[in-house]
Amino acid sequence: VHVYAWGDRHRRLRSRRLRADDAGCLAVEDVHCGRVGIYGDRGGFVSVNLDAAARVQATLKIPRGVDVACEVVDMDGHPVQGAQIWLSDSGNFRNGGPAGTADSSGRLLLRSVSTQHAVSARKRGYAPSTGAWIQGSVGDRKVVRLVLPSPGAAVHVVVEDDHGEPVVGARVRITTEPVSLAARTDGLPATQSVDYVRATGADGSCFADSIACGTVKVMVNAVAHAPWQSEGFEAKVGDNELRVRLGVGAVLAGTARLGNGEPAQGITVRIGRYARDDTRQATTGPDGSYRIEGVGVGAFEVVAYAKGVGKVRATLAATERSTVRWNPVLDAGRVLRARLVDQGGNGLAGCMVNLSLIHISEPTRPLYIS
Repeated sequence: VHVYAWGDRHRRLRSRRLRADDAGCLAVEDVHCGRVGIYGDRGGFVSVNLDAAARVQATLKIPRGVDVACEVVDMDGHPVQGAQIWLSDSGNFRNGGPAGTADSSGRLLLRSVSTQHAVSARKRGYAPSTGAWIQGSVGDRKVVRLVLPSPGAAVHVVVEDDHGEPVVGARVRITTEPVSLAARTDGLPATQSVDYVRATGADGSCFADSIACGTVKVMVNAVAHAPWQSEGFEAKVGDNELRVRLGVGAVLAGTARLGNGEPAQGITVRIGRYARDDTRQATTGPDGSYRIEGVGVGAFEVVAYAKGVGKVRATLAATERSTVRWNPVLDAGRVLRARLVDQGGNGLAGCMVNLSLIHISEPTRPLYIS
């Protein structure tokens, strides 16, 4: 189960993957107040609203899907006992986590997997298998053979702050170089393996095994610290160690206002692309102010936006421990109202209307509508 607190501005870094017990129950403590999304690893979703000091019960219903019979083998076709079966997130093969462990014959049955997920396998000593995108109809049973290449690498990652103290809860992501995907004999689309994502423990470290040998990209992100990314870490056969020291980065602060000069409350100010580990964002308060810590050093792009209010972008630059000021002014712009009709003058419903500038560099030129 993936728990995602939508009201937490650090929700990406603080999201959690938990496993229910044999009775299908689990408890989640210290969850940020507000709307919380609970996602099943193979499908299903429920949303709850949390108040301070409240205890809420929720029931997650897994919709009927495809039963996936996984068979994990090595390059010689021998079963691999104890291999972990991983499921990707819905519609995103790069994110995911373990869903179960293969038995002594290398088999595991995953019930009711939706067709928005990919399945793959890992085990220490092996590189990860490529994935298989699940297809089929409700009630189908698919046999998926997952081949673990050998050998593989393991990486012990130690994360420290700029004083050499361990950083607890840092999110470590290891991405392998894309491999050439051969067509699967079962007809299922092949995918790259899921990224290996772990959070550091009390000693500031985590252990990632079943990593493909060769150049891998390592990204480390933590609350109130600047993002860190390796230029190219060489993962060799066997155990490897990587020590990472995070800087505090910079602070971005300011006040958002409307075109009439009034403070703009509820504006999202975001650095980086949406829903990534290195995304940094905040929401403006009643006075329009905001503050974002852990901004990376160097040039960065920032956007401020809210539905019905407008959007504005800027490119800024920061140095370590500096405070960068940005006061965005948002204008909803002009509103275009139109009616789409056929040749007889009758209104047409359900049509998509695209609106764009013919010349982006000359915003006063006519609009193109299709």
